[in-house]
Amino acid sequence: MSVALVRYQESSGSFKKAVELCNGFAGLRCDHKVVIKPNLLAGRRKGPPVQGTTTSAAAIEEIVEALQEFGCHKIAIGEGSPVLPEMGFSTPLSFRSAGMVDLASRRGIELIDFNEGPHEPVEFEGITIRISQHALHADFLINAPVLKTHVLTKVSLGFKNLKGCLDGNSKRKCHDNLELEHAISMLATRVQTHLTVIDGIYGLQKGPMGFDYHRLDTLIVGKDALSVDMVGAAVLGVDPTSVIHLQEYARRNGRTVDLSAVDIRGEKLADMVHPLEWLHEWPQDLFRAQAVEGVRADLPGYSNCCGCSLQLYLALDKFARDNAGAKFDGVEILIGKEPVAKSESKQLFLAGKCPMSTHRHFKDAIKVKGCPPSYAELYQALMEHAKRVES
Repeated sequence: MSVALVRYQESSGSFKKAVELCNGFAGLRCDHKVVIKPNLLAGRRKGPPVQGTTTSAAAIEEIVEALQEFGCHKIAIGEGSPVLPEMGFSTPLSFRSAGMVDLASRRGIELIDFNEGPHEPVEFEGITIRISQHALHADFLINAPVLKTHVLTKVSLGFKNLKGCLDGNSKRKCHDNLELEHAISMLATRVQTHLTVIDGIYGLQKGPMGFDYHRLDTLIVGKDALSVDMVGAAVLGVDPTSVIHLQEYARRNGRTVDLSAVDIRGEKLADMVHPLEWLHEWPQDLFRAQAVEGVRADLPGYSNCCGCSLQLYLALDKFARDNAGAKFDGVEILIGKEPVAKSESKQLFLAGKCPMSTHRHFKDAIKVKGCPPSYAELYQALMEHAKRVES
């Protein structure tokens, strides 16, 4: 399996070079409906998108330009970003924030919100998952993720990016009814990707969201999705054999995650490796950054979905910033199903449905309902009820 590993240079045709190296347009016809699936986690109402968090407009434009030069005239960009009405998050906002609306207008291509459907039901071991028909039945699907690490799955690359092809309820099922890594590996088996393009112009450390991005000027391109993700993991300094969803996919399809089986063309892998950290305690890091003491929030596990993470991240970050340098008296905030309340905690906050289901017997806990819980309600509950240590 061949994978192109090239250095990105603006206006130099980096993507075209990569496609030539791996014969990436093999099987493509001019009359094919081509769907490009970027990673647009969430948009911003003001300011440019955070580098390394969303697929760059520059990378997508190179793909579109190459397709149009090839002769393709039915091209669409499709995504299903988290929908959080309270925050104003939606796929249209993500398209606009990431520069896709402008790109589509200039290039005369279509934008598709996967959240709007239609969706096709597919069985994942007895669990019904609904996948966008636009992605499932594209003549040529180009998966264009970002090169970033992930606090739960170590890496968030091509396989993980396909989760954006699901409807909202199915995304939650990947965390609740199914085990996340298992769901990712099954999804990669069901959705046929014809070309994977990892946008590593910037790489994100301690992802899948945040501001710890690094300029890497890297493109990783190939027709075999597993091979591309293996190289992507290696570039991030992560051993592909340690990534559970890659292992599961390989086992299910009679493959290997041994990098020696991949024909890497272009740059030498050793010259392109930029190790980035994946493991971090993001809830506690928010409090440490503002020197807030006496508040504990352990890292949520696989049950914590993207929508919930976004809401909680913003609420805890605002609370920490508004209480910089403060000291609290044994406050603990539980997120997701996995964390267990500590015996030494004096005041317990349950953020959302998951911890409320696992800590029903804590009658005195302050509960913020919802799936996901409200950003404003969690912030307000903490501001009103979290007890400070009087100086």
